[in-house]
Amino acid sequence: MWSAWLIVIYSLTCLLAIALILLAIFSIRVDRERKKKMEGRTHEMDSTIVILSDEEKDTITSHSHSSQEMSTDWIERALANHFGVIPTIIDSGRIEEASHGFMSSILRVSLLWPIDRNDLPSSIVLKMPGVTMANEALEATMEGMDEESREQMKKVGDTSVNAMSQLMHDTEAKTYALFRDSVAPFKMPLCYHSSLIGSDQPVILMEDIKGASINDVVDGFREKQLYSIVDEIVKIHAYSFENEQWRSIRTHKDPEMIAGYSIMLSSFSSSLTQKFPDYAEDLNMLTKHCISDPEWWIKYENTFDNRDMISVLVHGDMWSPQFLWKGDQLQSIVDWQLVHPGSLTEDLLHVLSLCIPVEMRERLTKPLLNYYYEKISELMEEKNKKVPFSKEYLEKDYMETLPVTACIGLFALSMWSNSPVLRSGTSLDHFRISEMEKRVLSIVSHCVQQCKWT
Repeated sequence: MWSAWLIVIYSLTCLLAIALILLAIFSIRVDRERKKKMEGRTHEMDSTIVILSDEEKDTITSHSHSSQEMSTDWIERALANHFGVIPTIIDSGRIEEASHGFMSSILRVSLLWPIDRNDLPSSIVLKMPGVTMANEALEATMEGMDEESREQMKKVGDTSVNAMSQLMHDTEAKTYALFRDSVAPFKMPLCYHSSLIGSDQPVILMEDIKGASINDVVDGFREKQLYSIVDEIVKIHAYSFENEQWRSIRTHKDPEMIAGYSIMLSSFSSSLTQKFPDYAEDLNMLTKHCISDPEWWIKYENTFDNRDMISVLVHGDMWSPQFLWKGDQLQSIVDWQLVHPGSLTEDLLHVLSLCIPVEMRERLTKPLLNYYYEKISELMEEKNKKVPFSKEYLEKDYMETLPVTACIGLFALSMWSNSPVLRSGTSLDHFRISEMEKRVLSIVSHCVQQCKWT
């Protein structure tokens, strides 16, 4: 009897010893693999990102914003606060499929975790303020201005761009914070950490949507993709009608920033007038009724802040790189840096005026607006609520949003024409810029006609 128990105890002891040995071997291999990856990571970095050794602490920094750098230990701790387990950063580099990063530095950070768990990502996206591309595009745009306008822009240029970069970062950080403890009811990346300008590390750590691609702005969207975009706009607006927290988020523009914006648009409108005399009257009308009045933009925004018009959460910067696709399946909408209370049609008009050819915009605008109203009605009915506006109001909203769309189009054209968005140093650059000029001039003319300006 006792001998049998001794045999059992001896067998269990042996099995436990074997298990401990195997666990130790596995741990050593994992540790060796981790060290090997850590040792080799500085050789794997993209040229725009460097990892520096600073008193034996690795630091991630970006050439696009040299004053922004952070300890990899800090990032690991921030992720540990969210996931409850500490990862090891093994690599980081520029995201090829990311947006152009006018106002931010965007990196992909690869991670190694000490345990296996379904919710632990193999990589994340790190985003921090950075204005190199915006400054370069602004400087190139200023070269085409007259001397007086150039001098005025120099006074507000760097200060305004940096202030805008900080506002945009804070806006996006606050937007992600709305959904820190829940999944957004529309397609946006999960957020693991967000901190504001003024904090020790103003950064956003978010989900990496792998395997997705973006559309080139000149190639534009396919028709099926446009309807998918409207589906998401509908979800954003339905969320807007059910919640109030988002109303505190907006990018307040200071007078100096507005003045610089007005100078740039006036100068660029003038140069387009000389290049395209057939559009001179329309461009002059837009300048007269909107651009020449620095307070015009603020007055427009106040109509939504004061609820003089129905307002919804507006993304504010919907164009091609902000949409991540797998085929025609929309995976996520990114870059929530210009969120603000705005019109029902602002985001859709932004897409239609800049991201598809003129013929396609003219053919699909009405069907897409009808589709939007049909879908928002269905979704609100599912929630046992009514749509708080009529189809006639939607048409009015569209008309009153056109001047904003035209001004944004001019601004985008002025910046993109002097940046990698439209320029790659090839023979295609002329075609790409010409195509975008057609789209912007067309929406300016459409705006003037619909507003019946004289």
